Amino acid sequence: MNSYKNEGLRPSEEARAQGVSVRTIYKWLRRFRAEGPAGLGNRSSRPFTCLHEYDQTVHQKVIQLRRERRTYRQISMTLKVGKSTMARILARGNNQLANQAPPTESV
Repeated sequence: MNSYKNEGLRPSEEARAQGVSVRTIYKWLRRFRAEGPAGLGNRSSRPFTCLHEYDQTVHQKVIQLRRERRTYRQISMTLKVGKSTMARILARGNNQLANQAPPTESV
């Protein structure tokens, strides 16, 4: 990419020459100034975080509480996790009480 200051091209002219938007030119320029030529390499478009994912401790707590024969509502109220999130976590074979070990105490 030609530098605006070195070559005298405006960002809009550079965008036309490269076949990209002006916004992309500014993004590339910001990356070049921050990281040098290495900043212009290909990058993954995958996000760094996923908003609907919980860490492993939440997964383990949900499974543990379900094994203690708690209901979805009880787990949801205890951990402040939505029922749909718990269903997604427990869908891997932990969702039905019949699949769990028998209760250790009489009901």
